[in-house]
Formats: sequence, C-alpha cells, structure tokens
Amino acid sequence: MEKNPLQDIIARTCLDRPFREEFLRDPAGVLRRSGIQVPEGISIRVIENTDENIHIILPSGSRDEPAGWACEEAAEPGTEITATGLTIRWERDRIRLTGRITAENAADLRQQLEKVRGDFLLDFRDVSYMGSAGLGVLLATQKRLAAGGRKLYLGNVMPAIRNIFSLTGMESFFAFIDTDSAASGWWMTCPLM
Repeated sequence: MEKNPLQDIIARTCLDRPFREEFLRDPAGVLRRSGIQVPEGISIRVIENTDENIHIILPSGSRDEPAGWACEEAAEPGTEITATGLTIRWERDRIRLTGRITAENAADLRQQLEKVRGDFLLDFRDVSYMGSAGLGVLLATQKRLAAGGRKLYLGNVMPAIRNIFSLTGMESFFAFIDTDSAASGWWMTCPLM
C-alpha cells in the first residue's frame, strides 16, 4: 500500500501541538515540505473542529449538477472533444482525458459524462491538474451512476491529483485502478453505454 503523506500530517497534528499550530497557520507550506504538490495560486485553509463548532466542507460544483440527468447517446469511439486546456477522447472501453481539468472546461467534461449510462473508466493517465470544479463533476457523475447501481472507475490517477481526493476526504467515493497492472483485475466486458 502506498504511503499517504497527508495521513502522516494529520496523525502528527494529533500528537504534536506546535506542529498542529504550524499546519493551521501555513497549511500549504507544511504540505509542500511533506512532499505534497500544491499548485501555485491554490489557497488551502485548515479548520479545526471543536466541541462547539463542527465544519463540513462541500466541494464546489454541486450547483452545476443538472436537475434531470437526461441521457444522451454516447459518442462513437474515436470522437474527440477539445475544451479549453482539455481533450476528451471516447474510446471503446473508456474516456481518455488529456490536459488540465479546470473551472473553464468542467462543464464540457460534465456534458460528456452525462452520456455515460453504465459502469465506465475515466482514464487520467495524461491529466496534469484537476481543480475543485472537476471534483464536483466527478462527484455528481458518481452519484448519478450509483443511483442506478453503476460505478465510476478512475484509472491511472497520478499521486498529485489523487491527493486532491485525499485532501477533500472524497477518496472513498471512487474506485481507483491502475489499468496497466495485472493485479488490478481491470477489464471492461462491455462498452460505455
């Protein structure tokens, strides 16, 4: 099992009061010093729960969830959609993403994911960045698919992007797989439709 530096940080904050205060004061600095990539321009805020105040953090993008998830026809394999900084390519057994998932292209990604009706793989092999808008789209898609007994698989997610799921506490909502690993047991027996 791969070591998660964020879990180490959180565990240390429970035992080391000065470290906890430093993490509350400068979370991005502590994360960087622990080897977690924090992109420039990203603001991180750590909030401490108390007996009187409990904080629940929701990812952005929930307001973008469509009210009536109408299913469109899935795109033909080989169809490629280009959005600002992101390419979405439909393949026989997956959707392959290339580029950065940002607020500027999250709506385009959501529009493509709305076409998927069954279990499917979203291949992150060539994704270098994902912001909170992308996380919101993935959560909405996972919610829609789970309501129908289906599952969203996230494949080949780089550690820097996987940390976003860990930081937000959303890692357990998704199935992460390495499609190159025989041990993953991953195979697609049906198309995305």
